[in-house]
Amino acid sequence: MKREVPVAISALVGLVLLIDYFFKIPSIRTMATEIQDWGLIIAAFALALAAVNLLRIHVSRIGKWNRNSIHSFILVAAMLITVFSGIVLGRQSKPFDFIFQAIFNPLASAFYAMTAFHLASASYRAFRAKNAQAAALLIAGVLLMLGRAPIGEAMWSRFPKIADWIMGVVNLAGSRGILISTAVGMVGVSLRVLTGIDRSHLGGGAE
Repeated sequence: MKREVPVAISALVGLVLLIDYFFKIPSIRTMATEIQDWGLIIAAFALALAAVNLLRIHVSRIGKWNRNSIHSFILVAAMLITVFSGIVLGRQSKPFDFIFQAIFNPLASAFYAMTAFHLASASYRAFRAKNAQAAALLIAGVLLMLGRAPIGEAMWSRFPKIADWIMGVVNLAGSRGILISTAVGMVGVSLRVLTGIDRSHLGGGAE
């Protein structure tokens, strides 16, 4: 019963949401809206539980003080200050705005800057023309960079048109193929969950 009941609830909820999406039935729409509202409530409680669990883990690490505990201390302090300033003082308060404008946004910018360097490093490794596929990737990447950079247009006026063709034809076709494959895979996984074949979401594997 511990497994059958959650599987039956998952299947019932999924079928109600699917029927509401494809068929405009007022009674089903009411049920689907209620389920979605409950989903938001459960997600909020899950977020609160995650925050409590995060505090429990890092407070325990602070209690066992070592040279790495300073990171846990900074995390807990930043989390508590942000929660206090957002809930008690309000999201329009100066402390909360300062946290986002002077701390969060610069850290996000630094993160994306590091991501750019990682992408540049990965591109350098990927652009080694060891085979036909790598050579095609290298040629497309060079043409795209020349088409997007001002120096490319100064060298040859057709580089921007070539770059537009690569983005509008080759890249778009590949992106749509990936999206279609992802959609088909999601449909397959969803059907496995709704029919009870895949029970990995229950934490017990797929048996």
